[in-house]
Amino acid sequence: MRFSLLHKEADSMYIYNAYVFAPVSNYPQCLLDGNTVAWWNMLDETKIVKDSQNRVIRVIPSISGLPDMTQNSDIYKPLYSVGNGILFDGVDDYMKSTVPSLKYIYMVVNQLSNASAYKLFFSFLTSNAQIGQASGSLQMYMWNYADVINAPETALGRNIIIRALINGDNSYLATDDTKYYGNVPVSGDNEISVASQGGRFPVNMFLKEIIIRSNVTLDDDLVIYNYLKVKYNL
Repeated sequence: MRFSLLHKEADSMYIYNAYVFAPVSNYPQCLLDGNTVAWWNMLDETKIVKDSQNRVIRVIPSISGLPDMTQNSDIYKPLYSVGNGILFDGVDDYMKSTVPSLKYIYMVVNQLSNASAYKLFFSFLTSNAQIGQASGSLQMYMWNYADVINAPETALGRNIIIRALINGDNSYLATDDTKYYGNVPVSGDNEISVASQGGRFPVNMFLKEIIIRSNVTLDDDLVIYNYLKVKYNL
């Protein structure tokens, strides 16, 4: 099922410039409001734990007390690239975590290659809910069982921001300023897999940053989105 309802966000200079940065740190204060349930900055090398071959074992969260993202199996470990983030090979690399109250997802990625098969940027390990790319194209989708939201094609070799709200009738997927709405049921499954579904349907990409929220207002959504746009020169 294809949903065609579009929503263009208001070009509000007030909201788009309302950073309200935390003292000293260069990020919005709303990320510290208790609704951020996961935050991994892959460009911060101090948060990356690697083995002797530069393969990533663990990503430490940007906020203390939030969950790590991990991979303990050598064959599935992605590589770390200074200045580029974590490199997933598109063969079988992935990382995983357990995140409570997952609802809003922000991902900054740079996809490096395409293939004639489905590719997953983000998925749930024990259910079929996923954010990915349609077979043989760069068409983005979000899916849970029989419900699909389609967004426009992405581009290879540049940073993009993927935003997703998984919230039943109000769900949306966005890869730019336009949100594409549909109905994607909340899975109730908080064990997540990044860059594949446990080694299946992997995507070849640099992963830059992930922010996951349990709740967000429209103003906060635009502030976080604008923070990522400016940070990654989009």
